[in-house]
Amino acid sequence: MSETPVAARSVADTLRALVGIVANGDFSALADVYADDVVVTHAFGVGEHVRWEGFDELAAHFERAPLDRFSRTVRDLKVWSTDDPEVAVAEYVMEGRVHATGRTFALPNVVVARGRLSDGRLVETRDYHHHGAMSAFFGILPDYVKELEKMAA
Repeated sequence: MSETPVAARSVADTLRALVGIVANGDFSALADVYADDVVVTHAFGVGEHVRWEGFDELAAHFERAPLDRFSRTVRDLKVWSTDDPEVAVAEYVMEGRVHATGRTFALPNVVVARGRLSDGRLVETRDYHHHGAMSAFFGILPDYVKELEKMAA
């Protein structure tokens, strides 16, 4: 990916835009928020769903993810700037419905992001999502538990 110039914006504004992209499902806009050398870590993820290095690897993850299996909205979004202008924190609730089962969910999320001051693009995020609950909603909790057991071995 070649980064296209974007107007300078704060890291907090970029993080707010990222949450909007996730909520509306228009992942073609990811290049506007992530830097080429981004590192994304899912702190509570298991198995292969833990860390992506570089925009291309992250974009491939989004392409493979079954994001069309559920509808989603974001509520209660709060974004905080910190004493470090390169760091912002977002907290929100992702609400949705799994199409195949009709199950509904409301999951809290926290994302800690570090971005570049020159353009606001994110170079690192640490995402704290409830992967166990997501696995239950999608009917794959036994797979999640197996991955946890591998971690404990």
